[in-house]
Amino acid sequence: MKVVIISRSGATRAVQLHRRHFFGIVPLIALALVVTGWSLPTGSGGLGGLTTSETVAIDRWRAGILEDTQHLDELRRQFVAESEAQGKLLARMEARLLRMEAFGARMVETAALDPTEFDFADAPAVGGASNSGQWSIQPRSRERN
Repeated sequence: MKVVIISRSGATRAVQLHRRHFFGIVPLIALALVVTGWSLPTGSGGLGGLTTSETVAIDRWRAGILEDTQHLDELRRQFVAESEAQGKLLARMEARLLRMEAFGARMVETAALDPTEFDFADAPAVGGASNSGQWSIQPRSRERN
C-alpha cells in the first residue's frame, strides 16, 4: 500500500507500506485516536459523537420547528374561520339579489312595463360593446371644417 504524506509547505512524499508495516501501524493509529480524544458514534440511534454545542443547536432547531408548526396550525384555523364567514356573507348577498330580482319582475308586471326591456330571467350584460360586427369605429379625420 502506498501512503502519500503532504507537508504544510505542499511537498509530497510517498511511502510504500508492506503487510508487516500495516499490522504495526493500525494499532498505533487507533492508540493515537484514543489519546487525542476522537470517538466513533455509538450507533444507538441517538446523537452519539456530537458536541454539546451541536446538540444544543439541534434542540433549538427542533423547538423552532415545533413553534412554526403551531403557528401554521393557528393560521389554518383562522383561514377556515374567515372562509366560512366569507361564504356566509356571499350567501346573504345572493339571497338579497334574488329578492331584488323577484321584486323587479313583480314591478314589471304591476307597472305594465315592456317585459323585453326588463327581463330578469336572462343573465345581465357584462363588458363593453358587442363584437358582432354591427358597429365599427371609424377614425376621425384630423382636419376640421
